[in-house]
Amino acid sequence: YGVVSLEDIRSKIEELRTHDLAKAETIQQFMLPRQEDTKDFPFKVGLWNKMANPVGGDFYIAQKLSDNAYILGVFDVSGKNVSAALLTVTIGSFFATLKHFNHSDSSSIKITSMLDLYLQSIVPVGNFITGALCYVDTASNELHVLNCGHTDVYALMKTDGNKVKFATLPPTLPPFGMGEVTENFKKTGKGGYKIPITNSLQINIYSDGLTDMQNDEGTRYDEDNTKKFFLDIYTRDTDELASHCSKTVTSWIEHSMLPDDITVMNIRF
Repeated sequence: YGVVSLEDIRSKIEELRTHDLAKAETIQQFMLPRQEDTKDFPFKVGLWNKMANPVGGDFYIAQKLSDNAYILGVFDVSGKNVSAALLTVTIGSFFATLKHFNHSDSSSIKITSMLDLYLQSIVPVGNFITGALCYVDTASNELHVLNCGHTDVYALMKTDGNKVKFATLPPTLPPFGMGEVTENFKKTGKGGYKIPITNSLQINIYSDGLTDMQNDEGTRYDEDNTKKFFLDIYTRDTDELASHCSKTVTSWIEHSMLPDDITVMNIRF
């Protein structure tokens, strides 16, 4: 007669919710670039991502702009789960649209400003998106790193004595979504770090889920371990990045839950 228990109703709702989240997870992962998408780049790119939940607020891009220009970056949306995942769609839509335009005369500052104004029109008040972008210009043999409220970016290269030089690139610009990145450009006309490309140069961008992950005793991975992690990556092949990231995260958190999404991007020349 159509009479069912509350437990049956609850179980059915949970089943539908799980099914929807699984579909959402597939869609979000499909939006992210894959390792093979960068195989034709004139430099190597290592990518690894692990969401704390089926969907999350981390996003990354690795895209060709023109014959001599490439854009790569990692983003972290404020908030978690579905609400954060919805905002990653706005970032993905911006870069998907970017593919259909000629960027031979576009600058790193111009594109970053366009992204900031676009997100300002969409992101609700009280939300923001941090991001670290790396623009590679093979014509001028230079890259431009713009850190917008994101975690520190690490640049590593070998010195003449074959030692590894480690440079930290902290944020110099505010987060996206509030229009302040564009305002900063208007006031100063510049921003970020310009670095000449050398054969041993590596740029590492990551989200704060890496530093914030905790083990069973509640000890954070923290910045010191993160720096050691990237020093270790420096001597490994790009193909080893994914397995090394997965092993490092799994061994550190032990039986604990992952508190936040983790994304790691390694760019090497």
